[in-house]
Amino acid sequence: MEQTKAYWFFMNKAGDYEYLKHCPLCDSGEGFSLLFGCRDFLVSGESFSVTRCKSCGFVLTNPRPYARNTRQYYQSENYISHTDSDKGLMAKVYQLVRKKMLKTKLNKLKSLPIKSKNLLDVGCGTGAFLEAARSNGFQVKGFEPGEAPGKIAAEKGLEVMSREEELLKLEAGSFQLITLWHVLEHVPDFLPKMKLFHRLLSDEGFFFFLLPMHQSFDAGFYKNQWAAWDAPRHLYHFDEKSLNLSAQKTGFQVHEKFGLPFDSYYVSILSEGYKENLFGKFRALAIGTWSNLMAVSGKKPWSSEVFILKKA
Repeated sequence: MEQTKAYWFFMNKAGDYEYLKHCPLCDSGEGFSLLFGCRDFLVSGESFSVTRCKSCGFVLTNPRPYARNTRQYYQSENYISHTDSDKGLMAKVYQLVRKKMLKTKLNKLKSLPIKSKNLLDVGCGTGAFLEAARSNGFQVKGFEPGEAPGKIAAEKGLEVMSREEELLKLEAGSFQLITLWHVLEHVPDFLPKMKLFHRLLSDEGFFFFLLPMHQSFDAGFYKNQWAAWDAPRHLYHFDEKSLNLSAQKTGFQVHEKFGLPFDSYYVSILSEGYKENLFGKFRALAIGTWSNLMAVSGKKPWSSEVFILKKA
């Protein structure tokens, strides 16, 4: 019955999509409850179902495109993280936010007690973070399966892998730092990948995740028009509970976490664009500010949070 209900919002050809019967986090077969339908505003205009595992509460996009069909959902000039474009208001805002966040990320990395500066950035996109890390003395390597952004990164003189076989061949314990900036939510087999990164990380190393938090104030305000649902590119929608469980299952423990305040403004501006509100940009600033205040007070998570993991 729940499977039929979940398909109610899913207006696509069933043969192109898979419905998960077991939770990818807890492996329960108890099924999923439908939360709401979520439209892909960025690329396809299609509708997808956001569901919750009845056993552990993990939230995910289900049904979802088969892996062989996912590439088409990233092929858009508006998918800014796969370009270095600054054309248009949103691209300019994104580049400004990215510049601010790069400084925050690098300051945190430089403050850590590490023996070397070997860094692997997974889902490196066009290589903006790798380029900044390299200029700050880090020995960097990237992984980016997308052909277009990977090419841009390579043109910057960065060493970027594109095939999973290359990741598997890397030497165990060869990195002091592994980073995934808004990447884990895109990875279909995220638990096996976390186990792989556990092998690649040195015993003293640090593992960084940046994730959108669906329990933030701005997510609650915009509901199914919250831009960070980003279905179907975001397959999973983490919260602190599900991230902690993922860490435990893969040999990690959460060492530290912190929020990125600029993300609430960027996501709110995107969300207002979906609502087509004449005064949306002004309201986005108010919602972003209030979301940050709720996070500072501890009443809600930040719109995006960085989790720093270490080997357990």
